[in-house]
Amino acid sequence: ESAPVGAPIIRLGFFRRIKAIFIDLLIIGLFWLVAAGVASRMLDEPIINLIIDQAGALGILYGVLMVVYFFMFFLFLGETPGGRLVTPKSRD
Repeated sequence: ESAPVGAPIIRLGFFRRIKAIFIDLLIIGLFWLVAAGVASRMLDEPIINLIIDQAGALGILYGVLMVVYFFMFFLFLGETPGGRLVTPKSRD
């Protein structure tokens, strides 16, 4: 029997891990901004007014996007795009 195949575990240093998390939060922020922009367009309200008036709901939306983002990437790939971007390239 063969061993199950999994994603390789790559150890990142402290600063690379912080950088990866920062990149991931920026990516999630872009998705959030697009979602808020679409909602403001549908409601015919300026985006800044929507953010001010619905800060709690948009904060929950950001949290949901973050949970789904991390869950999907760790489940299917074993790492996030931020982790992939800061991983040192191997010199073969």
